[in-house]
Amino acid sequence: MSLLVAAAGISTLYYILAGALISALQANSISEFARVAPSSGSLIAWAQMTFGEVVSTPLAYLLTTSYFAIISGLIVASGWWLQQTLISFSAPSIPWQVYSIFIALIVLTFIVGKARSLLNINLGLVVIQIVGLAALAAIIIARYYKNWNSSYVALPIHGQLGTSWTSAVPIAFFIFLGWENISALAPQFKGESKSVGTKIYLAIGATALIAIVISFITTLGLASDLSKIIASPIPLVEAAKSTAPYLVKVTYFLGLLSLISALFSLVTSQANIINYCGLQSYFTKRITSKNSQPIPHKSGVILIVGATVIGVILGSGRDPLLYFSEAATLSALLTIIAYLAINLAVPIYFRIYRPEVYSKVKHLVIPIMASITLVYPIYLLVSPNQSAPFGYFGDILGLLLIVGLGVGLYRRTHLQNLKNTKLQESRLDG
Repeated sequence: MSLLVAAAGISTLYYILAGALISALQANSISEFARVAPSSGSLIAWAQMTFGEVVSTPLAYLLTTSYFAIISGLIVASGWWLQQTLISFSAPSIPWQVYSIFIALIVLTFIVGKARSLLNINLGLVVIQIVGLAALAAIIIARYYKNWNSSYVALPIHGQLGTSWTSAVPIAFFIFLGWENISALAPQFKGESKSVGTKIYLAIGATALIAIVISFITTLGLASDLSKIIASPIPLVEAAKSTAPYLVKVTYFLGLLSLISALFSLVTSQANIINYCGLQSYFTKRITSKNSQPIPHKSGVILIVGATVIGVILGSGRDPLLYFSEAATLSALLTIIAYLAINLAVPIYFRIYRPEVYSKVKHLVIPIMASITLVYPIYLLVSPNQSAPFGYFGDILGLLLIVGLGVGLYRRTHLQNLKNTKLQESRLDG
C-alpha cells in the first residue's frame, strides 16, 4: 500500500483497476489451458505440451524458486505479524523467528494429518477476513466520512500528487500475483475444470475489491496525508489506530488470518506443481479424502520446511517486512516470466493441437496483448543500478534460465536417445 501510494498519490483506484485488467489478460491464457488440458503441473505442464523439455525445464526452475521465495517471505511476515498481534494484547515480546516456526508447524500439521479439513478451514478464514474487513471499513467510514477527498476518484495526472503511472501500474499489478495457483487444482475439481476460468476471474475481482476498500479506508482514516501513508510500514494499522485503539488489535488479527490463509492456499496448490516438476518420482505419496483436493505429502513438507529454514536464516537480523518485500519481488519476477511463456504458448498450442476450438481473439489477440503488458514490469524488476538485493534478481533469473535450459537440452537428448534405443531393440526383436 505504501509503495502504491508513493507512486500513485491519492488516486490509487484507477491503478488498482489497471492492475486487475492486466491480470485478467494473463488469466485468459491460463484459463484456456486449464479448460482443455487440466493438470496439476499447471504452467509447466502446458509449456511442456507446447514447447517440450527445453522450455518446460527452465520454467520449472523459475517457478520452484519463486515458490520457495514467496513462502519463506510469508512465513517470516506471519511470524512478525503474530508477534505484533500478541504485543498489541500486552503479551511479552518473543522473537518473531519462534512464531514463524510455530506457524510453519501448524501448516505442516494440517498438510500431513488433517488435509481433509484444510480447504474448509481456509474457506472459513477467508469468510472471517471479509466480514472483519467490512466491519472495519464501516467503522472508519462512519468516523471519518467528512475526510472524503475527491482526488481519490479523480483521474490521475502524471506528476500531480506524486503520481507516476509508469511505476504505479506495475506495483498495482504485483498486488494480484498468485491467482494462477488456482489452475494447479484443476484436476481436483471433479469434472468441473471448465469452471477454473470463472474461479480465476472471481479471485482477481475479489482481490481488486479488497485492495480498493483497504486503499480507500486507509486514505480516509489518515485524512489523505501522503506523508503518513508512505512513512508507515502498515498504513491500515495507522488508520485503525487513529480511529479507535481497539481497532489496532482487530486489524492485526485480520492481517494474521490473511497471511495464514495465504500460506494454506499457496502450499496446497504449489505443492502440486512442485510434485510435477521432475520430482514426481520422489514425492508420490498423496493425502486424499472424499471431499477435498489431494495434497502431495512430501513435496508440501519440503516446501514448508525449506522455506522456513531459508526465511529464518536470511530474515534474521533484518526488518521482517523488508525481507518479505524482497522475497515477494523475486517471486513476482519469476512468476511474470512464466506468464509470458504461457502467453506465447497459447497461439501455438491451440493452432496446432486444438484447431477445432481455436479462436483468433482468445488464442491470438488477447495473448499478444497480455504479453505486451508484461514487458515494462519485467524491465522494472531487472533494470540495472538497483540497490541490493534487487539488483541481483536479474542475475538470478539469468542463472536459472541458463541452468534450466542446459538441463532441458540434456533431458530432450536423453529422451530421444532412449526412444531411438527402444526403436532399434524392437526392430531387432522383430
